[in-house]
Amino acid sequence: PGDSRADRYDVVRTNWEGLTRKKRVFKNIYGTKFVDKFMTPGVKYTYRVIEIDKNGLRSEPAEQVELYIATKE
Repeated sequence: PGDSRADRYDVVRTNWEGLTRKKRVFKNIYGTKFVDKFMTPGVKYTYRVIEIDKNGLRSEPAEQVELYIATKE
């Protein structure tokens, strides 16, 4: 994120469950902070941000970021 024309954001999260790729889209995020409260420890997630301007025009997805919460042992 960084374009001053951005009005809101969508965050696209993907992860693998076995051989199945799962995708979840968090829509209409206002502001530049996002917390994923649905992460499961031990699963690697990939996130991409899409900027949306006031006219509904969407940017190309930003470069992906990977997050992982280690499991307690």
